[in-house]
Amino acid sequence: ITGKKLGMIGGSGTIGTAVADVAIPLGMDILISSRSGKLPPGHKYENHPRVSVVSLDELLATSDFVSINCPLNAHTRHTIGER
Repeated sequence: ITGKKLGMIGGSGTIGTAVADVAIPLGMDILISSRSGKLPPGHKYENHPRVSVVSLDELLATSDFVSINCPLNAHTRHTIGER
């Protein structure tokens, strides 16, 4: 999986960070989609060269793997669907 792109929806929380902790040493590039369009200030991977914050559409179009790391609620329901 070295050189592959892992897209993470809701990847800036505790679970997403733990997934990135495993994926980055394996040589994966991380694409994160977040509602704010950026990582929280001081986030562990805020300035990491293998981590990029992208739109959901770009994440879905360019990722080799997708991990959904957000709770299911009114804001996240139907994030993934027919498109």
